Amino acid sequence: MTQADTTPTPSTPRRRNPAATKEKLIRSALELFTTVGFHGSTTPQIASNANVAEGTIYRHFSGKSHMFNEIYRGAVRLYARIFDDTDEMANCRKRLETIARHWFALASRDAHIAMLVLVMPVNRLLDEESRILRARFTGRLGKIMASGKSDGMVRPGSAEVWADVWLQLISLAVERITAGGWGPDDDYVGQVIDAAWKAICSDIPAQRPLTSAPLANKAPSGSYKMRRS
Repeated sequence: MTQADTTPTPSTPRRRNPAATKEKLIRSALELFTTVGFHGSTTPQIASNANVAEGTIYRHFSGKSHMFNEIYRGAVRLYARIFDDTDEMANCRKRLETIARHWFALASRDAHIAMLVLVMPVNRLLDEESRILRARFTGRLGKIMASGKSDGMVRPGSAEVWADVWLQLISLAVERITAGGWGPDDDYVGQVIDAAWKAICSDIPAQRPLTSAPLANKAPSGSYKMRRS
């Protein structure tokens, strides 16, 4: 046996990959934020799920809030790209349906991102930069509503209000998809799209004027109270 055969081969030092480590932290945090909530998540949990030391988090983020907002902004930008993928020459209803269908497809591929953007209550967690981005996101939807109003397709009133009404109903379908109860192409999804449009469209028969007849004291047997989710 020669000396070359007996000389130990020096071990190759493990190379750090900061980008890959940050991505693991982002994925770990995203899953925790959307399952146990922001306040239910801790930095030790996030680090443990990403298989890194807790101190590694602070090489990439100043803290949990910074991490949350950076993840949130990336998720909103992903969903906002769909606005650019729709045909601006299409009518309001067609554009809204295209946006909804794309969002449903995204939700079926990554439930956690969809939950963060469209399901999870986040207003109190957003920093100034995230609030501005959120306002731009909803503002683009409002512009589509305003265009629909000018074409006589969307009912009179605030375009921002109708954007919020439509978004709330579409978010309901997203929530069902992320929970695994619905698929993005299920009939239920189409029904929600139709319901969201009917809630804002102007093509509604005129209501009969109220009469002065006294109301009965007894409530109809089929009346119900709307449950707030």
